[in-house]
Amino acid sequence: GHFAYPSVDPKRTVRFTPLQKLLQDGREREDGTVYFLVENEIRQYEIAAVCIVDLDCDSNACYPKDTMPFNRTSFDEETFTEYHQEVQKRKLYDTGKDFSYEDHLLTLQTCVEGREDEREIVIARLVHTFPVTDVCSFAKRTIPPAE
Repeated sequence: GHFAYPSVDPKRTVRFTPLQKLLQDGREREDGTVYFLVENEIRQYEIAAVCIVDLDCDSNACYPKDTMPFNRTSFDEETFTEYHQEVQKRKLYDTGKDFSYEDHLLTLQTCVEGREDEREIVIARLVHTFPVTDVCSFAKRTIPPAE
């Protein structure tokens, strides 16, 4: 997701901008819960770690400076163990939560304000799902019959 600067988002509420609050150790963080709506369910995640990843930037793009595989979609158990250890070394503070190989993870990545050479990485683990069994009432529209 994209961080939006104050000139674009004066209230700092759009896109991934609120994730900046997670860079501060507990003082301005929310309750550490993320909700993700998919086609037929709402997924509840708890934030397990917040990290910073350094980038190397050239005139064309930015690339991770190291090999922390924060953008992988799957891991074998050995690679996951290495990843978990790296996250534990890099996390900015203790959230009181952890994650394991068996967990389903959600990883969010966004820019860091004023730091083109860094990305904020938020790792959350799935704790609950809520089924959505009907279309949301605000999405239903009744079309009057033609006269």
